Amino acid sequence: MLPTTATASTPPPPPAPPPGEPHAALFLALGYMRLPELLACWRVCRLLGEAVAGDPLLWRRLAVEPPLSGRVTDQVLLKLTARADGTLRSLRLFGCLHVSDAGLLRVVEHNPRVTEVLGFFRRLVVSSN
Repeated sequence: MLPTTATASTPPPPPAPPPGEPHAALFLALGYMRLPELLACWRVCRLLGEAVAGDPLLWRRLAVEPPLSGRVTDQVLLKLTARADGTLRSLRLFGCLHVSDAGLLRVVEHNPRVTEVLGFFRRLVVSSN
């Protein structure tokens, strides 16, 4: 039997991050976000934008899908993949009609560790009849 003055000790709560520093759980959640959500987080505030833009791990696997794919050009794709700091591993493009073969080649040249590039392009031909 425990004395009446003894209490069960609970571990102290983990220390809070220093002011101005994102919580570690934020980086865990960011890793599960798709490209549109990452870009939205980037625009929320300066602190969150710096966290998203400054973490190359978040940019190692990119999938560009509609409706975003309709606005992605060679220059935009190069800027997005540059966030990986040369460590891009996987790039999946779905319907990126404004991305050329030369643009893809530049991305691969800047990211020598890329192991997967998938592209699904569909061009619609409309008959004038």
